[in-house]
Amino acid sequence: MKQKSFEEALSSLASLCAESEKCKDDITQKAFRWGLSKDDAQKIAERLEEENFINELRFASFYARDKYRFAKWGRKKIEYMLKMKHIPQEYIDKALKEIPQEDYTEILTDLLRSKVKTTKFSSVQELRAKLFRFCASKGYEIDDISKTVNNVIKEIKIKEDED
Repeated sequence: MKQKSFEEALSSLASLCAESEKCKDDITQKAFRWGLSKDDAQKIAERLEEENFINELRFASFYARDKYRFAKWGRKKIEYMLKMKHIPQEYIDKALKEIPQEDYTEILTDLLRSKVKTTKFSSVQELRAKLFRFCASKGYEIDDISKTVNNVIKEIKIKEDED
């Protein structure tokens, strides 16, 4: 990739931030790939933040909302990934609180119903264990997993009883 000057990088990164939410970490990483020094990358990120192209709280909120709705990630995975992007914990906490519990539970329930259809199991205990591991890998919390897995298994038993 062609090395960019400070001004070219600033202009390109401002355009990138105008298109979609980015965090400081995204911007500095991109600047490094373009051959800018650490100091220049940080100066660009700070300038973009001053001009409100970058807003870490806004980024955290959009990121959390997108990941739980579209990738169907749980709060733990979202939190971990935001930490990897060096987002301050207070912003992560605020973003996670914006996720409505009712929607969160509904997404988890739908995810589990879909997973049950493609999971081979020989006992309810085996199914429960597989569903639990699946949800944990998606970053859901133990309490939410336990309640939702139990509800989905009850639905299956009710359907089995009806057949």
